[in-house]
Amino acid sequence: MIGFYKLIDDSIYEIFMGVKIEERKRSNVLMAKCLESKTKSQEPFIVQEENIRRNVLFGSWVKIENYKTE
Repeated sequence: MIGFYKLIDDSIYEIFMGVKIEERKRSNVLMAKCLESKTKSQEPFIVQEENIRRNVLFGSWVKIENYKTE
């Protein structure tokens, strides 16, 4: 699930592993960050792997294999 995805509104998201800290406990979580959009925030947020799978299955998200970042 880690990688870059293009959404139906032409925005591009990066999915990556991040760290969540709660009450002196660290855990790895799957996170998403918008890289290209005219209206969406670029603040990273936690995302569930099941939600990514569902969006890809329904065609609202498409994985980008060769996305280049600066």
